[in-house]
Amino acid sequence: MSIPTEFHAYEGLGHGFGLGTGTAAEGWIEDAVDFWEGRAGRSPFREVAPPPGTRRRQPL
Repeated sequence: MSIPTEFHAYEGLGHGFGLGTGTAAEGWIEDAVDFWEGRAGRSPFREVAPPPGTRRRQPL
């Protein structure tokens, strides 16, 4: 079984750096969402409002 992965190590930061604002990791969350969207299709983290009269899609 092949499972796509990526690993990013940010200089001066260990695990648990939050959003990384003001650090070398700033923007990591956007990179992660791009990775997920590219492999799993539509991301539940970037939902937009559904058209009026439709039901909201449940996150995966």
